[in-house]
Amino acid sequence: MKIKILLMAACLIASVGCNSAPDQKADETPEVAQTVEAPEAAENEAPDAATGAIALTSSAFEDGGEIPSQFTCDGENLSVPLSWSNLPEGTQSVAVVMHDPDTAKGTLYHWGVWAIPAGVSELAEGQPATADLTVGEVTAFQSTNVGQKLGYTGPCPPAGDDAHRYIFEIFALDHPGTSFSAPPTAQALLSELQADAQAYGSLTGVYKRQK
Repeated sequence: MKIKILLMAACLIASVGCNSAPDQKADETPEVAQTVEAPEAAENEAPDAATGAIALTSSAFEDGGEIPSQFTCDGENLSVPLSWSNLPEGTQSVAVVMHDPDTAKGTLYHWGVWAIPAGVSELAEGQPATADLTVGEVTAFQSTNVGQKLGYTGPCPPAGDDAHRYIFEIFALDHPGTSFSAPPTAQALLSELQADAQAYGSLTGVYKRQK
């Protein structure tokens, strides 16, 4: 059974965060010259809680904790290490999307990875910025980010802003992964995952500029 309820809750929470965020004077610093993707559609549905959530964690920070600077624009901009468990029976692949719901112009999408085989349970830090990604013994794929580049781009809220939330979402699929003719945006990838996921989990980190 396709699942769609948990992510609606996540979208609603993200929407509240956006509406309550203070006015901002600039986009995230490395991305001011880039096109900002539109906020996620409110009618998007989310996974069904009845199947149980995927446990998504990071060795770099706890859920709700601060993301260390090496994973941000203030440091080395390395991709965050992630690991997961509790995939439902029948899972063939998983996908991950990272977004920031707390910007003045709506949600920004920082990372998308899909076609990760079900036998893999983690992504190491510092993944390369390439369309193809070697994971285990197979190839997974990365989307473009808000900077219109492939792979991960880390937290980089405007200086002076309160801490932004960075939400990592994981989806379990009962097939090897959707095929795209060209690397999609992380937002386009998320739209596919919302309609196709068997189970869902999330992890939230926060970050405020240090400079």
